[in-house]
Amino acid sequence: MKPGAGSPAHLARLCRRSIAAAGLNLEGAVVLTEAASGPYVVSPVLAALAGAKSVLAMSADSPYASKEEARRQTEELAAACGVAGAVRVVFDREPALIGQADIVTNLGFVRPIDRGFVEAMKPGACVAYMCEAWEWRPGDLDLDACRRHAVAVMATDEARCGVLAALGPLVAKMLFALDVEVWGSQVAVLSSDLFGPPVAGCLQAMGATAGLFARPEAAGFREFVAGADALVLADYKAERPLIGQGAGMAAAELAALSPGLRVAQLTAGADFEELVRAGLRVFPQRPVEPIRMGCTFAFLGAGPVAALHAAGLKVGEAMWRARGLGLSGSAFRDYVIAHSPAQDLDGLPG
Repeated sequence: MKPGAGSPAHLARLCRRSIAAAGLNLEGAVVLTEAASGPYVVSPVLAALAGAKSVLAMSADSPYASKEEARRQTEELAAACGVAGAVRVVFDREPALIGQADIVTNLGFVRPIDRGFVEAMKPGACVAYMCEAWEWRPGDLDLDACRRHAVAVMATDEARCGVLAALGPLVAKMLFALDVEVWGSQVAVLSSDLFGPPVAGCLQAMGATAGLFARPEAAGFREFVAGADALVLADYKAERPLIGQGAGMAAAELAALSPGLRVAQLTAGADFEELVRAGLRVFPQRPVEPIRMGCTFAFLGAGPVAALHAAGLKVGEAMWRARGLGLSGSAFRDYVIAHSPAQDLDGLPG
C-alpha cells in the first residue's frame, strides 16, 4: 500500500467499521466508482463488502499513482477483504460499462459526469454525490443533464454522518507540518461556512487559543492575528479573496502584524505567491484552487475517507431502493433523507 494508507488489514478494519456505522447494504446493486491509490483505495472495496452484485472501478494515470498501481492496490485490498471477485478495475469510459450501473459515485476518476456520461446511464440509475450540496462544482456533474434524463442525484450530509468533525484533526496535522504545536498556540481561523466551527472547536479542545473570523475586516481580527502563531484559511466557497491584493488584507500587512506567522491552506482564499513574497511559511506549498481543499481527508488518513465514502454509498443505496419502490418527487426525497445522510441537490426524478 501507498505510505499513509495503512496495511490491508488495517484498511479492511476501517472498511468494515464504516459499513457498520453507515448501515450499508448494497446486496443486488451494481456500483460504478473509482479505483484509486493510498487512502482512496477503499471505495470499490466498501461497495463489494456491503454486498454489491458487482463493482466497476474506473482508474487512470494520475500524479499520485499509475492506473496499474491503483489496480494493484485495489485488488490487494479486495483480496484481503475476501471480495476480489466482486471488483473489476477498468481503464475506459465505454457507454456499455456506464450503462450497467445502478449507483454511480462522483469520485475523481469517474468525473466528469457530463452529458455524454449521463446519456449512457440506464433508466432508474442514480448518482451519489459524495460531499455536501453546497460544495457542488458544475464541472464535476451536469445537473441539467441528470434532470433531463431522470437520473437521480443527492448529496451527502457530512455533519450528519460525523465526517465534518475530522476537519479539526486534519487542520491540526497541517499545523504540525508547519511546526505549530497547537497546544498553547494562538490560531486565527478565517471561515464563514461550515468548515470554520469544527476546526476552531477542535483546536480549542487541543489547548490552542482559537479565534474564528468570517473576514479579515471582522472586528478584532487584526488584534488577534497580531499575537497569533498561525492562520488557517477554511472558507471553501469564498466568493472573493481573503488575503491578497484587492482582498480584506494584503499579505505584506499580515506579515507585518505577525512576523513568522504560518498559514495553513485548508481551502483557497489567499494569493500563494504573495504570501511567499511576504516571507510567510505556507502549507501546502502550492496554490490552492477555489472550491478545492488544500489537503483532503486523505492527508489525515484512510479512516475519514472510508467513513465519507460509506456514507455516500448509503445515499446511493437509499436512492436505488426508492427507485425500486417507484417513488418520485418529494416522496423520493423524503424517503432518501429518512434512510440515509442525504441532502437535496435538486437532482430528483420527476
